[in-house]
Amino acid sequence: MHFSGMEELSEKVIDKLCDMYSRHSRLAPNLIGLVNRIQEHLDDPVWSVKLLIGLQKCIMEMPPPQLTIHNLSWHLKVLKRVAKEGQITQRNTIYLLLNILINSNLCERGNWQVGNAVLAVCRNLLEHPSIDQVFIELADLLQYISVHYDGMDIKDHARFYYTLLTNLSWEKRTGVLAKGLDGGRAKERSHSAIMAESEGIASNLTVHKTNRHVLQLIKVQEKASQRSSERSELLETTGEAENWLEVYQGQFQTPGFGSEVTLRYNLTHAKDTDPLFDKVFTICLHFELKDSNYAKVNDIHVPCVFSDRKPPVVIVKLKPFQPYPTTLCVSAIFTTQDGRSWHSRLPDVSVSFPEIFLPLPLPPNTSCECKEQVFDHIWEAAASGNPDKSAISLFCFKTADESLADLIKTHFQGYLITDQQSKRSWKVLFFLPPMCHVLLKITQTEDAIQVSIATDNWELLPFVNSYLQNITDHCSTTVTDG
Repeated sequence: MHFSGMEELSEKVIDKLCDMYSRHSRLAPNLIGLVNRIQEHLDDPVWSVKLLIGLQKCIMEMPPPQLTIHNLSWHLKVLKRVAKEGQITQRNTIYLLLNILINSNLCERGNWQVGNAVLAVCRNLLEHPSIDQVFIELADLLQYISVHYDGMDIKDHARFYYTLLTNLSWEKRTGVLAKGLDGGRAKERSHSAIMAESEGIASNLTVHKTNRHVLQLIKVQEKASQRSSERSELLETTGEAENWLEVYQGQFQTPGFGSEVTLRYNLTHAKDTDPLFDKVFTICLHFELKDSNYAKVNDIHVPCVFSDRKPPVVIVKLKPFQPYPTTLCVSAIFTTQDGRSWHSRLPDVSVSFPEIFLPLPLPPNTSCECKEQVFDHIWEAAASGNPDKSAISLFCFKTADESLADLIKTHFQGYLITDQQSKRSWKVLFFLPPMCHVLLKITQTEDAIQVSIATDNWELLPFVNSYLQNITDHCSTTVTDG
């Protein structure tokens, strides 16, 4: 199509075509065909790119009533074609798709054709040369689909695209997608292949399910002192202050302070796995909680796990609403060497009560006297505070001197506030996010060991008593009084 330098005529034709499309969206295939023919026959198809930009703008400016499911299917075909042009910025396209999904009931309806059409746009976006400019936006879109779309097939494909986006370079990603279009190896067909525009890419997107556990998370055993030093690194050192309770409480004015528990696990192969899974790549770990006591746990991405190599360490951050024991249901999507994608459940991960313990979060190099001042203030507040929240209790057990020393070193070392062995007295404080405390005063008498307990959350007492019972179960006698 030539305009002999008549720029004004060129713009008028584009405006007319866009106006016609806004009233008759079923013309989408015709306009896409026009663009393709122009690009086939012209070395510098500037006009066709301008037409696509005009169509993209036209769709962006359409009022919501025009974005019906029927019309949306045509618009998505146009946006899919627009996404193939490296000269056209794609941020507006992503914003539109995310806005439609969030502010409509498309996700709840779970229409497979619409979901597949949205993913077709995303697929072209994955190959766009300026993808780095919209990396976060596209990641948000894919993650939203993978969580909220009511269709497992669409969810799995969105997770697969998300994995490609976040784990592969642009060159490798385009290579994987190009291989899918060329056919690649013979793959099993799924429901996706019935309606997908390319059987090759549909097969490449198939997510197979394993019959048994392939991976597992094994807890990395940490000393409380290690957790203490890491915790301190997150805090800023403050100057000397007369009232350390105010210093301590003032830290919680910072949003998010002391709100997380960090747990470390080795991601390893489960026992007796198929050799097919000896090397797995681009693992995406997904977590579900069995209760409402914790905030949602973010997905974790691991580049690879090889059976003959040291397992990678996975860091899981828990944000408690209530610091109770919990269980994490874990699943993984990963790729094997033959290019196939798999979905596999991992054994559930139990988070015990003591795993939530953190040392008293005060700035580094805080003196023992200052820590004890904070301890005493919290103890007094719990002992004389609101009975609907605070509580005190007593736990007693018998043990030899050597056993008591071992018990304190093993279980309380990182949480000690004072260690007065000469007076046979110890003070211990456990901090539990978001802002709960369990305080222990351990006293050795002639007849038994007395553990006085104070807490600002009385609902924690059963867990505290069970914990103390567990670590002293080698003793002959235990007594609790609450």
